[in-house]
Amino acid sequence: AKAERRALTPIEATELMALERDYLVKNIDIYSLEMEYWKRQRDKWSPLDLFGFYGDKEHDEAMLEKNRQKYELAKDHYGRRDRRMREVFDRMEDLIEQTRIAEAQQDEAEREAERQRRLREVGAADAGARIRHDSPGSGGYFRMPRGLAVSRNGSVYVADTGNNRIQEFTVSGEFVRMWGINGSGAGQLSQPWDVAVAPDGTIYVVEAGNKRVQQFSAEGYYIRHWGSEGNAIGEFSSPRGIDIGRDGRVYVADTYNNRLQIFDAQGNYQTTLAERGNRDGQFLLMPDIAVAANGYIFALDFSSNRVQCLDGNGSYRWKLGAGRGNRMDQFIQPEGIAVAPDGSLYVADTWNHRIKHYDSSGNLLHFWGSSGMSEGQFNKPSGIAVSPDGFVYVADTFNHRIQYFTSDGRFIRAWGSEVR
Repeated sequence: AKAERRALTPIEATELMALERDYLVKNIDIYSLEMEYWKRQRDKWSPLDLFGFYGDKEHDEAMLEKNRQKYELAKDHYGRRDRRMREVFDRMEDLIEQTRIAEAQQDEAEREAERQRRLREVGAADAGARIRHDSPGSGGYFRMPRGLAVSRNGSVYVADTGNNRIQEFTVSGEFVRMWGINGSGAGQLSQPWDVAVAPDGTIYVVEAGNKRVQQFSAEGYYIRHWGSEGNAIGEFSSPRGIDIGRDGRVYVADTYNNRLQIFDAQGNYQTTLAERGNRDGQFLLMPDIAVAANGYIFALDFSSNRVQCLDGNGSYRWKLGAGRGNRMDQFIQPEGIAVAPDGSLYVADTWNHRIKHYDSSGNLLHFWGSSGMSEGQFNKPSGIAVSPDGFVYVADTFNHRIQYFTSDGRFIRAWGSEVR
């Protein structure tokens, strides 16, 4: 451009520089939009979401940093040299801020409208309406199944997270029924992450998307729900795990609030255990919990790559995990845990693509699994349940199927495939 400019008249050179400046402005707009997009992606998706839905957090962060640097370098270089360019940048940043404010106002209006609609639907349910949203499509197909539960009579319930529904199967994997459609009304589901069955057959579902717990009959009819987004008592932040104690109380892993909340069977708040931190008895993301018959609580500490055992009062007892890694004494972001009828413990070591089996004191008994799609292999297993007779069911999440094993890890069968 410099060589060409020397051969131009002053007027022609001025016109050429104006064209170059316009091109620069357009490109800086692109850089700014790219930076804003990746920043919003970073703010929108939590660490578990990034791992769970994209599995490529490093790429996302690298793109964010790359475009941020482009934007900042362009702003620093051209903004200091050209008053017009400084004005362009200032207007651009004002526009971004105005957009954020408008989006926040719109989100708040939508939340209030949804809250009012939900109250009307709950009122209809309480007035005696029997609500069950039968799911479209065919049973036995999954999209990222997460949680599992097995009832006393052998029914297997699967939280089909990506399809926003619950599916029920026989102990051998034969489809029985399914319910749930995407939404936030009574009986509707948004990212149902885990499911638990009470001794009387009542089903509890924890929703990461709606930040609540819903209670259903064994046939899938809506009974009640509780919870909303927040960090106050009875509120949740992306809850991911749920279990029922022998006394019928409902234990909820309030994942992003780094705590465990306990309720009675009707959803009345009882108490809160644990807090944020990396010391013993503290957690950095709690994706799942399991309650033993003696009242002890086993809770996963996702970011610290460990399992912690708490007594019924929440006091720390012991832990499993020697940091992040693939040795037998290590985990990489475990997401599923279950207690067997004999008191032994099963852990889905999710990012090591394996299952570990421990006795009630934390001694390793068995392990199985590797990365793959063959029988007995896994792709990020994140849910696990044990039947009354000791058989083990695993939600092989990113293979979109359920696998069924003996207590020591011998493969029996698998069922399911991805919804296309």
